[in-house]
Amino acid sequence: MHELFNKVLAKRDLSRAGDLFSVPDADIVDDITEVLSEISPIISHADYVKNNNDQSVVEICVTRVLSCIRETRTAERYCAALVDLLKTCLLWNLQPAGTTKEEPPHAKIAADIISSIFLNYDKKELMKIALPVAVQFLPKGNRELSRNLASYLSLAAIDHACLLSPHTESVMESILSGNYGLLRVLSQVYEVAPEAVTPHAPLLMPLLPQCDPQERMAVFQLYLLIVQKSPEVLESCVPQLCGFLLDSDTSSITMQILLKLAQHSPSILIDHFEQLRLAAKTNPGTIPLCAQIMTTAGIGSKETAQQALDFVLEHLPTQALLQQEATRLCSAYPVLFTDKVLACVRQKNAALSSQQDVGNGLGNKTSGGVTIVSLNSSSPSPPPKPVPIAAPSINTTIIQPASGASAMPTAPPASASASTSAPIATSTPVSAATPTPQHAGYTRRVKLGDSRSTGRLHPASNTHRSVTRLNVASGSVGGLHKSMTRLSNSQINQQPGGSSNGNVVVQSGATP
Repeated sequence: MHELFNKVLAKRDLSRAGDLFSVPDADIVDDITEVLSEISPIISHADYVKNNNDQSVVEICVTRVLSCIRETRTAERYCAALVDLLKTCLLWNLQPAGTTKEEPPHAKIAADIISSIFLNYDKKELMKIALPVAVQFLPKGNRELSRNLASYLSLAAIDHACLLSPHTESVMESILSGNYGLLRVLSQVYEVAPEAVTPHAPLLMPLLPQCDPQERMAVFQLYLLIVQKSPEVLESCVPQLCGFLLDSDTSSITMQILLKLAQHSPSILIDHFEQLRLAAKTNPGTIPLCAQIMTTAGIGSKETAQQALDFVLEHLPTQALLQQEATRLCSAYPVLFTDKVLACVRQKNAALSSQQDVGNGLGNKTSGGVTIVSLNSSSPSPPPKPVPIAAPSINTTIIQPASGASAMPTAPPASASASTSAPIATSTPVSAATPTPQHAGYTRRVKLGDSRSTGRLHPASNTHRSVTRLNVASGSVGGLHKSMTRLSNSQINQQPGGSSNGNVVVQSGATP
């Protein structure tokens, strides 16, 4: 053992105890087991509880040892020696005494050692040695030590719940005495040893009002595991469970538990339909779960099935998933399928259809070139495309100037020609003809029967270069379609280069 450690422990020299922190770890790391063995008889002395000097010397030496173990990462090497010192502490009173509630000296040593050991909670071999002794501190009446130990055991249970399962009884006794922090370890222990935890499950229900939200949630998570394998254990807890339906933190998980219970024993939830309705109204997110519970529990009789169906239909238009529950109920009792059910289903389908329409992509276009933009979109709408407008069926004179090109009149659509009653072109003037606007740009007169062109147009527009001449045999006269009429001489004379020869073509219908 290092010389300084020897002097401090042998003479209880408090003045030199502080110098231990100036000694390098490498100089004392091999002496830790011997140092701990020297400390054990000191704290076992009857006078130790009242001797403040000895208490201070021991606390400094323990702190230096734990610091060395932590820095040199030798916890596994010296775990057995630390646990032996813990066993010595267990022999003494650990409860705070007096009005000051000061921690007993042995409780201080135990708290420091336990804290140091559980820094290595992920090391299985170390936990095998430490856990059996650590849980023995739970019933010693030291609330602060027990609370800290609950946190340490929760960490150890994450990876090594199997090591804690043999001590379930000690854990449960500590929980029932008020150490609710240990509730967090029960789910992990249940997964590896369900038979050790299941019998104690109903005993936890009366504790829930005193638990904080995290501790309460730990119990519900445990119940959710238990109800899947042993639902009969929680049948007696249904009234108490329903009392937590209105709590937004536990409403959802409570309904999950109740759903499993309803699948196991439907009748036990029939009397709680009203609580379920109120819970669904308070927490709308639980409506689908509530519907499943009521359907599962109510399908046993027509009367309860009607109650469940009324709830489902009330929320069906906004909850599409409920249609499956309505189908289950109506399949079990076809008499329940009424016009009201059909109307609700149609309303739901209409709502879904409108949602899909709103959710479609922006900028949908119709065949006519119209751009449809969703009103919910924040993106600017593109400029609308022009929509072609059908030409009226009234005979009008249409002259389309083209750049260096010739044009021929084309026959209007059959529907247009059929709907008009224009006479065949004759030498008789048409008094009802629409006045023809002034035109310009002709370089030669239009000649009837010209198979190549109808005249040279002004080079200002971009119309087609040529069009096919109408067939005379198909009902035309002199190359003109029946729907084309000859203007009066007076109207023709108003046009540049016009004459009474009737060579100006009047086209009926839309020009392509």
